[in-house]
Amino acid sequence: MHLTGARLKVEFFDINTVRVRLAPAGEFETLPDYAIDYSKDRKTPTVKFSQTNEKIILTNYYGARVEINKRPVFVTIFDERGEIVVDGVNA
Repeated sequence: MHLTGARLKVEFFDINTVRVRLAPAGEFETLPDYAIDYSKDRKTPTVKFSQTNEKIILTNYYGARVEINKRPVFVTIFDERGEIVVDGVNA
């Protein structure tokens, strides 16, 4: 997938909740969030950002990790044990 003009947004909403949004045309829709309950108290973790030539890596304090491959673009999410939860290559 080529992302010229597109936007990708990755957010840790809680210790074990990651939200990934893709806006192919560069604008995120303003529809209401059905998957996130904003009335619940959440513990948004501190996230470490690192990057290589091939990928961007976001890791929270508890060990959950999101890897964003740059070319081709895909997202892989790992739990705190390092096991794949979501594999963008095979999605």
